[in-house]
Amino acid sequence: MNYMPGTASLIEDIDKKHLVLLRDGRTLIGFLRSIDQFANLVLQQTVERIHVGKKYGDLPRGIFIVRGENVVLLGEILRRTWRRSVKPVYSRCVSRTFWKSSGCSSTPGWRQKRQNIWP
Repeated sequence: MNYMPGTASLIEDIDKKHLVLLRDGRTLIGFLRSIDQFANLVLQQTVERIHVGKKYGDLPRGIFIVRGENVVLLGEILRRTWRRSVKPVYSRCVSRTFWKSSGCSSTPGWRQKRQNIWP
């Protein structure tokens, strides 16, 4: 990979999914389709991610044009890691002594633990 000065280095990132943080605090996620010498961006299939506490919601925005002076951060999303998933993990209590030591209930059965999966 050769180093190119300025926004020319972003030519390799066209047609890839990016996260853009704007100066007013908004977060956009979409496919980078075009860029110019002023770092003006054109994003396609854009969603605006709104965070409230630990939860978030996505608002579809479609094609989005961002003026370069409003961009605080631009980063490529390598895979679908930006989706937060909660995966249930099941454990089976096997013996009565294990129930008491692990905190399982006194009756055998399945219990569900929630685990946050982050890359």
